[in-house]
Amino acid sequence: MNDQSLLQKAVAAFQAGSLDEAEGHARALIETAPDRVEGWDLLATILEREGRASEAVTVLQRGLEAQPMAIFLHNQLGLLLARAGRPADAENQLRYALGLDPRQPELAANLGSVLAGSGRIADAENALRTAIALAPANPRYPLLLGRALLAAGKPQDAKAAFAEAIKLGRARVAANDDAKPDPAFFAAYHDALTHMAGLTFEEGRAVMALQFLQEAIASGGAESVRVQFANCLCATTFREPQPGLKPMLARALREAWILQGDLVRAVTPLLLLEPSVRGALAKVGTDGLLADPATRAAAQDPLLLTLLDDALITDPELERLLTALRGALLTATPAAAEPYRGFAVALANQCFINEYAFAETAAERDAIAALQTRVEQAAAQDGAIAEMELALLAAYRPLGKLAGAEALLARHWPQALAPLITRQLREPAVERELAAAIAQISAIDDATSQRVRQQYEENPYPRWLHTPATTRPFPFDLWLRMHFPNLPPVPRPLGPLEILVAGCGTGQEAIGSSRRFASSNVLAVDLSLGSLAYAKRKTAELSIGNIEYAQGDILSLGKLDRRFDVIECAGVLHHLADPLAGWRVLKDLCKPGGIMLMALYSEQGREDLKPAEAIAARGYGTTPDDLRRFRADILALDPADKARAIATARDDFYSLSMLRDLVFHVQEHRFTAGKIAAAVRELGLEFCGFGLTPDIRKRFQTRFGASADLVSLPQWEIFEAENPSTFAAMYHLMVRKPA
Repeated sequence: MNDQSLLQKAVAAFQAGSLDEAEGHARALIETAPDRVEGWDLLATILEREGRASEAVTVLQRGLEAQPMAIFLHNQLGLLLARAGRPADAENQLRYALGLDPRQPELAANLGSVLAGSGRIADAENALRTAIALAPANPRYPLLLGRALLAAGKPQDAKAAFAEAIKLGRARVAANDDAKPDPAFFAAYHDALTHMAGLTFEEGRAVMALQFLQEAIASGGAESVRVQFANCLCATTFREPQPGLKPMLARALREAWILQGDLVRAVTPLLLLEPSVRGALAKVGTDGLLADPATRAAAQDPLLLTLLDDALITDPELERLLTALRGALLTATPAAAEPYRGFAVALANQCFINEYAFAETAAERDAIAALQTRVEQAAAQDGAIAEMELALLAAYRPLGKLAGAEALLARHWPQALAPLITRQLREPAVERELAAAIAQISAIDDATSQRVRQQYEENPYPRWLHTPATTRPFPFDLWLRMHFPNLPPVPRPLGPLEILVAGCGTGQEAIGSSRRFASSNVLAVDLSLGSLAYAKRKTAELSIGNIEYAQGDILSLGKLDRRFDVIECAGVLHHLADPLAGWRVLKDLCKPGGIMLMALYSEQGREDLKPAEAIAARGYGTTPDDLRRFRADILALDPADKARAIATARDDFYSLSMLRDLVFHVQEHRFTAGKIAAAVRELGLEFCGFGLTPDIRKRFQTRFGASADLVSLPQWEIFEAENPSTFAAMYHLMVRKPA
């Protein structure tokens, strides 16, 4: 194999996360072609990624023995020494290289960064200004100067340096000079924009920060910039409309830059500031709702239409407006309804997403029953069906459940109805086909499991549309070090990581696992065939090929002849009659030394649900009509009523399947940190910690000071008692099976 082929194979394996294979190819390359500096550099990079920094240093030193004048390798060795915590050696290496060729701006810039890291700001600034003088058109060098000044506590001087880098980037964009794409140039430009965004946000100018980030994204900013934009958005309180940001907000929703629920909560207040939306809300309850210019403008707002079509709306005011508009369109004349054709399609898809959670009056039910009869008859007789009639019916009842649904799907519809036909007819048809091919790998005999299965067949949970894409998979051991830094070293599996997702629902966790870890095989199991079919369709849409879906009961999985490196079980065990019985089965399926990622309801975290649960216990059933009635009664409560808080604190209130899971589940247990500790002891497992946000970790460490122990469940019990909302979603924890 020639050296170029070896290099290509090594790079491909490295990018795929197969580090052992990449190392083998890289070692073969340096033996075959020791003059190829890329081989030495790549091998060192692989070793450093694996946590073998000292070996990486040795590799680059060997490379320099073979190529003593290779400025590139001198530079890489200097950077590696700096990352390895050897700043003096890094400085010496870079100064030596500058002695060989003082005209190299990259060497001067990296020397400046090393000096800045050692606190020698004046020397660092001199080195970086030398780099700028040598290459005045390169934004990377003022960027590095800005970073150094920022680290030295000089934010205003840093802003001036970042502004210079941004100026260079803008000039390149304005010149439209893309004949020679330069990723490093634009990476520096984007990095300067993100630093400027961070500084302006800290100054209280959040909108300007978003504008800097929007500029970076518009010119090709990486995934990290999009995530920063989304997180900045979530931390921003808007006081006036921002029309310039709306196209980027719509894109963030469609592409799910972060969890979609977080985006919806951030976007909705901005939408409610729009004069058109406020004007439409003012007309709710009047006869002039549809005729009002503000309502028409709101119905054509691209951001609102994106929200309707691509996300679950979780705001009571927007729901009030949408419910009123739906009712008004149902009784409107064709002429009055005509301006709302596009809106009606998006509204129908929103109602499908929330499983028809909006309240219905008796008059609406009568009108929709008559409309359903007309459409079903027309479908059977190949009769005419008006676009608006189909859209309005789809806003009250799922088209896929109609008599004649197959005939409706077979028809040729105008392009304007395509999103509706796809969502309500084509995708459910695909799921029915997929369900027929899903294997059952265990019996479902347990009575509680059968009741839970029935609930999720009726209401597959959760119905999601988009999930954030993690573009970079991680080796298993590296991921563990990142998320559980106190964990002792875990050996990397020799082959692909074997993962079991027990209770995968509609597939979000399984898809996340398949993307998270490099080289993995995922078995995803659930009780509900409907949920599995939904998961399998979404997996195919994302072109993911390493997930196998199967139907089964956790309690019967002990008969499997497979064992797993990782077992994930999120939000499932607390729905078993005996959670520990299910946990014990999963422990037996875990390889020695393997890990289990679990999620369990917290007793204190769900304390806020008790007022709403008390109302739910007053005779409400779990039919769609009962759930709609419960929702309407909650929304009619005084805003100060504790039971109504569910409508503002819990997104699950806005979907019938989620609401049923939240308040009306047929089986539910709740845990405390003490109960988790007892379970871990009984099962002979090792508690490795909770999945935490940086804020919670910091608050915990501040609370307990020098004695803080992130794996101390007694300390967590104290902390949660003082901060009851810490685990409002669930306890997300990791345990390990002894080797």
